[in-house]
Amino acid sequence: MGRNIELVPNRRIVQAWRPRNWPDGVYSIVRFELKKAGAGTRLVLDQTGIPPGHRGHLNTGWRARYWRPLREYLG
Repeated sequence: MGRNIELVPNRRIVQAWRPRNWPDGVYSIVRFELKKAGAGTRLVLDQTGIPPGHRGHLNTGWRARYWRPLREYLG
């Protein structure tokens, strides 16, 4: 679940983000940067503030629940 905290059209989305299983009030910051790449766009993800022990689970989750479906949608 995420809350948008910064939106810059065609450039950036910044969210305070957390899975439901994190303690109440604990959020990480997720930053999506859109960068021109030739005739297309490169999407760069940066996530900070991840509680200890959650990084591996999040890496798997981003791939399975976000990047793969997005690739199929845009495919």
